[in-house]
Amino acid sequence: MKIYISNSLGKQEEHLISIVIIKLRNEGFVISSISELSPYSTPKLNLESQTAIASSDMLIGLVTKSGGNPARITKEWDFAIAKNIPYGLLVEEGVAVEEKYRENTFYFTRNDLTRVEKIIEERRSLFELVHHLPDHAPKVNRAQRITWFAVYDVLLTVLPVFAGSKVSV
Repeated sequence: MKIYISNSLGKQEEHLISIVIIKLRNEGFVISSISELSPYSTPKLNLESQTAIASSDMLIGLVTKSGGNPARITKEWDFAIAKNIPYGLLVEEGVAVEEKYRENTFYFTRNDLTRVEKIIEERRSLFELVHHLPDHAPKVNRAQRITWFAVYDVLLTVLPVFAGSKVSV
């Protein structure tokens, strides 16, 4: 499965993207692209980014308090939603996210990831039982349902990268 990584991380956290990519590749995922890391990049969504998102199976959003370009990533999220691409967002507590994204947004604190892990696992279990999709998701085929389910596994794979302790890859 191909993943587009949408991120808003601070300069001192840019190295975490490399760890995320390694962890996901070790699990057999392909990274189609990542959003521009620069907090000074344009908030407009260029054709290259649109193509990368549209050719991905899912979009994963990563946002921390020190991130500098939330306008850019919300454009990426909007584009993924418009194209019916499954998505999941990991957002650090204290970052405001618009209401329309909250249904598949999971908030974390760096010193205690167990609460959000439990929430993601519960959502995955609910999905497995009743094939619950976010309200805005259209009717989907079996392959798309599998991708929505995989979003939760990807989030659980990525989450430890943001823990306060060292992460092994």
